[in-house]
Amino acid sequence: KLNTKKQSLPLWLYNVAGRSHLYGVAAASATALMFGMNLLEIAEALKEYRPPRGYLRILKGRKDVTILDDSADATLFSMLEAIETLDNFSSKTRIAVIGDLTGVVKPEAAMRNIAVQAIKRCDILVAIGNQASIIIDEASSRGFPRQNLHSFQNSSQAAIFLRDAVKAGEIIHIDGAKELHMEE
Repeated sequence: KLNTKKQSLPLWLYNVAGRSHLYGVAAASATALMFGMNLLEIAEALKEYRPPRGYLRILKGRKDVTILDDSADATLFSMLEAIETLDNFSSKTRIAVIGDLTGVVKPEAAMRNIAVQAIKRCDILVAIGNQASIIIDEASSRGFPRQNLHSFQNSSQAAIFLRDAVKAGEIIHIDGAKELHMEE
């Protein structure tokens, strides 16, 4: 909802997941109000908002699969936020595809944290890259079913696996360092 002291209006954002987009929407709305637009005009304009490619965007895939595409880059904050959005899809089989995390001081601790959060929210966990073993080890040590853990060295191998393994109606969250070409 867009709220002012005097008005409140529902806002619809399409193909958007996660809180991070709301910060930009809030800033744009505040700026529009400063330039004299009313809430209805702002809400209508924001119907056209589409997240940038690879930044927690909702896509439709083959077999009526929903894809949470967060493949453009990977930070600890963005990965945790994207994994958290899987809670909104609890009625579907949820697959988390997690690639390496770069640019953090303690990557092993970060990947273990990501694994812990992922296994709370997904049914199948796919790990890609040099840090995949950390994710798999952490998930396995916490009792996540071994048959639902998959590890690949690169995104091409994971894409082949997912193409064959994914069933109709499932949701896939894809996130990882851009060096892994997670968009594949």
